[in-house]
Formats: sequence, structure tokens, C-alpha cells
Amino acid sequence: MIYIVLGVMVFPWITLWIFVPNLKEIIGALDIKNLILANIFSVSWAFANIIYSYCFVKIGFTVASSVLGGTAIIFGTITPMIIKGSGKFSQAADPLSPAGLISIFATILLTVSVILASLAGMERSKQKGTYTSVKIDIKYYWYVFLSALSGVLCLGIVFISAYCQSQIVETMDAFNTPKSLSYIGVWAFTMLGTGITTFIQTLIYIIKDKNLPNFLCIKDFLMSVSAGVLFFIYLLFLSIGAVLTGPLGASIAGGVGQAATTGGTQLLGVLCGEWKGVKGKPIVLILWCVILMFVGISILSYANILI
Repeated sequence: MIYIVLGVMVFPWITLWIFVPNLKEIIGALDIKNLILANIFSVSWAFANIIYSYCFVKIGFTVASSVLGGTAIIFGTITPMIIKGSGKFSQAADPLSPAGLISIFATILLTVSVILASLAGMERSKQKGTYTSVKIDIKYYWYVFLSALSGVLCLGIVFISAYCQSQIVETMDAFNTPKSLSYIGVWAFTMLGTGITTFIQTLIYIIKDKNLPNFLCIKDFLMSVSAGVLFFIYLLFLSIGAVLTGPLGASIAGGVGQAATTGGTQLLGVLCGEWKGVKGKPIVLILWCVILMFVGISILSYANILI
């Protein structure tokens, strides 16, 4: 969890303090209501991680990730079309418009691709003898519901881009701040809620499990720093990418982002050797996952052109 604190608090704020000389004036000019809303979104993202990690243990990666990914793609794509965002995102297509209907079709394909990726992972585990079955009872469905809830809550960072980013960038632009630093400022100002929530969670974890010696391990610390840098870059690309993709940028970030995360998880598994020696059904499933993902992304991009 420490990588999140580094990625959303330490690295962005250090960058701003070094390269933005009039940072205090910019902070004073920001809309407080906008910052409060953005940090509510950021806290929701932090709680999504907490809830998902709990569901992952209880019902397994396959079910938890499928439910979370599918829910996130559906709500992440459609919500910005129903509740218009700020700035360029205010021009997003309506759900029942041609562009909206095409986007919904792409959303279905991306959702199926996420489910296929999770099923491929389950079949891979069965081949390797590492699969553990889960008892189906009332508690199981409760954790499925919580996984779906975490899928909605994890969209907090997408909604920051859709509904809060524009005001912050415009304010920093008024102070002649370079655009790249303005986007860094978006996450420095809006992810304080995530940083604080995660920091508290990490402290509770350390105190409860008395895990301080491992926490101070040099190797683990360097891994956390590396992950923090990557997460920092991810947030920066999310802001820039959402804007560059046009009026449907928030929807694309919500749908494509979650699908790419799921696909990237499986790709990481390939690079780490988890798929070594696997054949048959898991390979077919993951190939269909990749195909549907690329088709869905292409269709969603085409829908953006129709606006």
C-alpha cells in the first residue's frame, strides 16, 4: 500500500514544490467545493482497494476480478454519458445517440473480455494444481455484491478526470503553469484523500500484524518506490489521455482503462512465468480476451469520432 502514498502524495507534491514557484497562489485560487468532491472520489477509490482485497481472499481472484472489472467497465463508460463532465467532457454523447449505442456495444465486448481473462486465469490455475474451490452460500453472494461495489468505487479516479480535472487545469493555466505540471497538480490536489486513507490503513496493518521488520526491508521498499513511480506515471497518462481522446475521453478512460488493467495483469503473469507449460483451454480463452479487448477499444474509439 505504501506505493500508493508515494504515487499520489510524495512524488506529485515534490514535483510541484520544485517546479511551480507560485504554488501557494495557485492553491489559494482553487475551488474548494471542487477539491472536496474530487477527494471524495479519491477516498472512494481507496476504499475500493480495501474492499476488493477482502473479497479476493474470500471468493478468489477469478470471481472478484470478473465482477469488479465488469461493473467498473459498465459504470465507467456509461456514467459520463448520462451525467456530463466538465470541460471537453460536457460534450459527451447521450447513451441513446448513435455514438452512445456504439459505445455501449463496445462496453459489452470489453466486459466479456474481462470475464474471459479471469476464466483463463482460473483454468490456468487448474492445470497447475493451484486452484482452490470456494463454497457457495449466502456469504459468497455478499462478497460478490461487495466486489461489484468496489467496481463502482474504483471509478473514483476516472470521475476525478471527468468532473474535477478541468477546473484545476484552468486555474493552473491562468498562472502560466506548463500543461504537464497542471496535470500533475490535478492528482496532487485531488488524491490527498486516497493518500491519507491508505496511510492509515498501512499503519493499522503494521500495528495489527507487527509487520514492521518486513516493511523496512530494503528490497520491499525499493519495490514500493518503483511501484509508486509507475502509479504516478499512470495517473499522469490517465489525465492526458482522457483529454486527448475527446468528448468521450472519460468513458474511454473508464472502459478501456479497466479492460487494459485486467489484460495487463495476465500479461504480467506471462512475463513472470505463470503461463509456462499451460496449453489448451486457458490459451484459447486468453486469446479471445485479447481479440475482444482490441475490438472493443477500436469500436469505442470510433464512437468518439461520431460526435
